[in-house]
Amino acid sequence: MNTALILGIAFVLVVFAIISYFMRFYNRVKKSALRVEEAFSGVDTYLEERFDMLTKMASTVKEEARTEVDLQTEVTKVRSKYDIAKTISEKIDAVNNIERLMPLFQATRENYPDTKFNEGFRQMQRGILQIEDKISAARRNYNTSVRQHNELIVVFPANIISGMFNFDAYPMFEATEHKREDIDLDEIWAK
Repeated sequence: MNTALILGIAFVLVVFAIISYFMRFYNRVKKSALRVEEAFSGVDTYLEERFDMLTKMASTVKEEARTEVDLQTEVTKVRSKYDIAKTISEKIDAVNNIERLMPLFQATRENYPDTKFNEGFRQMQRGILQIEDKISAARRNYNTSVRQHNELIVVFPANIISGMFNFDAYPMFEATEHKREDIDLDEIWAK
């Protein structure tokens, strides 16, 4: 066999091996990038859920608390009027006012069988803990995917090829956007 032919075949095999390596590496990085994006989507979904859930829960608990406080304040006022009433007529007026409040009190009891709004706060706290656990797990998953992706593109000789294809490292998760911030419950309660 001719030496030139052997060298030609060897050259073609080397070029084929290099092209094959580039293609496999390119595909691995693309798949890795998709896993990172999928992991981030999971984080984003839970952050949206947290924002929506906390806003709705805080509004509901706030309304329950306001209803209970308003009712208790009104009942206390009417009872005070009865206690300080000097005449029978004043006492009858106070009793009539209490009777006027009874349907409102009954409606409140039907809507909220246990008018202690502390349970609403407890439910909100449990909801917050559950969603924060989900967010934490999703962030860990994202950061693991990012670490694996970034390790793939920074080691030699992959870093050279990554530079040729402009493959960038992904950042670890940092929440900065409005809906990714923790909810300021004091602000919600102040409304």
